Amino acid sequence: MNMCIRSNHRKEKGYVLGLVLIFFLIFSIIGLTLIKMAGDEGVFATRYYHSVRAFYNAEKGVQRGLWLVNNVSNSAATYTIENCSVDYDSTTKIMTSTGTSGQMEKIIQVTLAGGNTWPYVLFNDLEKMDLSNGAGSITGDVHSNNEVSVEGFTVDGTITEASPSVTFPTVDWAELKQKAITNGQYYTYSGYFSSYDTWWGGTLYTTGTATFYDHTTYYGTLVAELDIVFNGNNSTLIANPSSYPAAIAGRNLIFRGGTNSIIGLTIVDRHNTYSYGNFNISGSDHTFTGAFIAKNIIYQSYGSNTIFTYNTNMATNIEDVDFNFAGGGNLYITSWEQVK
Repeated sequence: MNMCIRSNHRKEKGYVLGLVLIFFLIFSIIGLTLIKMAGDEGVFATRYYHSVRAFYNAEKGVQRGLWLVNNVSNSAATYTIENCSVDYDSTTKIMTSTGTSGQMEKIIQVTLAGGNTWPYVLFNDLEKMDLSNGAGSITGDVHSNNEVSVEGFTVDGTITEASPSVTFPTVDWAELKQKAITNGQYYTYSGYFSSYDTWWGGTLYTTGTATFYDHTTYYGTLVAELDIVFNGNNSTLIANPSSYPAAIAGRNLIFRGGTNSIIGLTIVDRHNTYSYGNFNISGSDHTFTGAFIAKNIIYQSYGSNTIFTYNTNMATNIEDVDFNFAGGGNLYITSWEQVK
């Protein structure tokens, strides 16, 4: 009888121990699961935190880039700071901002419109604009702070004279010179471009005169403190990129021969003490695309089939030129997309 009781007691002790082990295992699994869930929540919270920060860093980059393009320059809007990198394409007016935080990266892309735009295909400041000895076509608006005579030209645009007076643009000669020095193309003498040649030059600056002969093409910005002269036939100067000027002359821009062309913003200034600032044209079949601005006169002595065509992309937010024009304005965002 006593032996039977001991046997049952042992069985009960074994049963209780088994239950304890089972509950211990269950609570261990629950505890480990809770610990893992807490860890996962911590990882999720950290990833979410860095994701939000990366997004706002990208958005901050867009806002800073927009301010820079409106207040400093197109090139300044491409920059890198801590946790943010911005690239601005002034040709397409697309700005891409990449924000980072931790291991997270967010990318915002915006398209801009508007801006500091010069509105005239032809403009001169001081004396008469006289194309009456030539013939051709003008597409775009024309203004002179003096008089306009364009008999012989068909004009698709508005011609205005004298009032209201328009302020002549300001050219940053010092910055253009510095860019040429950086580019290795600053010269203290006059020079010419060889015939039947193509030049990819960036910004080239000469303190003298730059002359084109036959069948020459130059891609970039050409700056001459004296004259820019097209002395032959079939030569072309092309702004590259189009957000830079094509030509800046400190004294005269002279076209001779025939079938020469400029594509891009062109300004004939009065640099230093030079008293000219003339844009003189002779010969036929010249083409001018963009916007053409002279401090003194725009004059054609003879010739035919001279074509002027306005291009707003070559007259908006141009590097190293301030249009001082109240009709311009700031660039603004027209489309916004989170691409990552």
